[in-house]
Amino acid sequence: MENKVDILGFLIDKYSVDEMLEIVRKQWEEQGLLTYGLITMNLLMAAREDEVLANYIQSLDLSIIGEPEVLKAAKIDEEAMLQEVTNHEFLGAFFLYVINYGNTVFVLGETKEEADVLKKHLEETYEGLKIAASDFLCGETADGEDRVINEINSVSPEVILTCSQSLSMERFAVENRKKVNARIWMSLGSHANLQTESGLKSNWLSKLLEKSTFKKMVARYNSEKGE
Repeated sequence: MENKVDILGFLIDKYSVDEMLEIVRKQWEEQGLLTYGLITMNLLMAAREDEVLANYIQSLDLSIIGEPEVLKAAKIDEEAMLQEVTNHEFLGAFFLYVINYGNTVFVLGETKEEADVLKKHLEETYEGLKIAASDFLCGETADGEDRVINEINSVSPEVILTCSQSLSMERFAVENRKKVNARIWMSLGSHANLQTESGLKSNWLSKLLEKSTFKKMVARYNSEKGE
């Protein structure tokens, strides 16, 4: 358990970017779908009340600390790791790895807007990234989960990349991971900074309240543990 930290009762991976890339290289050769996910304040707080999300976190093949506040909650004060998390350095390194090996990506959003702006952001930020297709689950013209699964399997991407402001993609991953033909399912969740970079609007006041609520929840949890 040396590379695990307890945050609100969930065991989260604690690795540097280089260590996570080495894990990716080794796991890529394994059979079956691998699930990677950003661990955010929103996800952790929601998982305390949602068994599906709790199972999602603990079933991840690689849990990636996605916000400095989560790092601080784990009582990690290493400056190098703080910079890596703040600058999303693992995601940049991961996409370069995908580009170098010519792997394809399927972009899946909760809404058409999320899928479109994330796809555009990836195309503009990571030259050479091969996006096989994009789709979405919700909205007036969404056709349902089965159609999305069939669409994914029709292009057989190496990577499925999802984003969702309501964490619906994490639930979708738990329920459907055995149905899709891919190597890695990477969930960006509701990461506010990435959404802003991609052009999605985020409410700064809501984020401020989220940070405050998360800090109080962590303090209460640690107190109950006697820390």
